[in-house]
Order: sequence, then structure tokens, then C-alpha cells
Amino acid sequence: MDERERPYKLSSGRQCGKVFKYYVIRNGAHLSVGQLDDLVLRTIQNADYGDICSRTTALELSTNEAKTYLDKVICQKIGKECYVAIYLKKQAFEAFLEKHITENPPGGGVRAQIKEDSIILKDTFYIDNVTSTRLQNGTANNILTVRQLNESLVRGLARAWQLKKLIEKGQTTREWEKTSGMNKRTFARYLNLCYLSPKIMTDILEYRNPRNMSLKEVMNLAEGKTEFKEQEKEWQNYDNM
Repeated sequence: MDERERPYKLSSGRQCGKVFKYYVIRNGAHLSVGQLDDLVLRTIQNADYGDICSRTTALELSTNEAKTYLDKVICQKIGKECYVAIYLKKQAFEAFLEKHITENPPGGGVRAQIKEDSIILKDTFYIDNVTSTRLQNGTANNILTVRQLNESLVRGLARAWQLKKLIEKGQTTREWEKTSGMNKRTFARYLNLCYLSPKIMTDILEYRNPRNMSLKEVMNLAEGKTEFKEQEKEWQNYDNM
């Protein structure tokens, strides 16, 4: 449900005899039901419950077990960021935690908050720009954590240099398309990443990504600016937005 506790529209598609369910939210974005369930489960498993039980660590918890303690999940999209708030039934989940005490330190995830009859976990994720068709046929993962978003930039740079090697081998355009599985437009957008400022490349490799830019945004930057100083200025502008 959204911030006003209105359920998101549930839709589905079928591919090769399999049914894929997803939520349709505002601005044409889609959330895979399975991916959102996985995000909620991982957040519950890895949360820091130090204020509730000082000796709990990452929990082994199945999806069905998590559902028994789950009260509601609220997702709110502001700009390109999505905020998720997971409400757990306080009394029941505290009893669960008491049975899973360990000598290890608390988990390294989001810190649990207590409010009235609920234990609340809040986190941020991003929606990658993929079509509903790719969600329907199960080929797209469009719910990304901040780390996954940054990792996608590193993979994008690696892909760009792989494509550059194809050109250096003297392959024709048709051979490029066949080898890479890309059309000319996509190939060119990846190739532009090879001509980013060395400073920007270093920032990407060291996960200093301003405002958690997506790969699409970095491609737009590389395509629109050819001078290193212009690229770095715009890169810095993202950091100050």
C-alpha cells in the first residue's frame, strides 16, 4: 500500500506457463511482487534489533514465518527514491526474538524502531527503469538497494570496455550487434562510458555515486558532455541537488 494506506493495483502476466505478478504504482513504475517480498524478508532478517533484544543477530526466517509477524508494508515513492516501512506485530515478534538469542552482535541492517504495538523497519530502495513486459516474463530485477544500484554502474563500465575491445579487434557493426546482443543505439550509449572523466570513473569504482545516480543517468551524462571539466561539473551538481 502507499503512504495513504491505499493498496497498489495488482496486475499479472503469463510467460511459458508461469504467472508473474507485479504492482503498478504511479508514474508508470512497476514492482515485482516476488522481488518486493524478497526485499521485505531480507530487511526483517538483517535488521538491528539491539533496542529490543541486545543479543540478536541476522535471523533465519522463511517467507511464511515472516508473514505471521507482518502487520503491513507501506511503500512511498518520492522522486526516484522509494521508502519502505515494514510494520511487525510487536508482542508476537518479541516472543520470536527471545527464542533466537545468540552471543553474536546485532545485525548490520536497518535499526528497528518501537512504536505502540508495532516494531517498524524503514529502508530505501530504487526502481530501475524496466518495462512491465520484462517484469511479466521474469527477466528483470527492478528493485535495487543503494549498493546494487552502485554495483550496476561498475558493471556498466566493465561492459563498456568489453565493447571497446570488440571495436579494437576490427569487428563490423553487424558483428558487434551479434556478439553483444545490442542494437547500435544501446551499443553507442555503453561505449560513451569509456570516455568519462577519469575522476568520475574513479568515483564510480569507489562507490562515490552522487545522489545515487542510475546507469541511465550516467549514460546521459556521457552522451551529453564530451569535455572532462563539463562532465565533472555536472557530476558535482548531482551531488549538490
